[in-house]
Amino acid sequence: MTRQDHALWRSRSLQDVEHAGQQEVLNWWALMGAMESLGSKLAWSTFVETSIFNSNKVFAIYEAA
Repeated sequence: MTRQDHALWRSRSLQDVEHAGQQEVLNWWALMGAMESLGSKLAWSTFVETSIFNSNKVFAIYEAA
């Protein structure tokens, strides 16, 4: 995501993601596709590792296209 490498996201199949057990990540695929279509660039992102919740968290802000 931080490299703006949309081809990498497109190269992964739905089966690859589901096999990895990361169904929640599918929301990020939709976001990546939308941001690429709009020509929006990533302005800020962060990764928060946690032992309290079920999963780590990622936050992102995109510039308006």
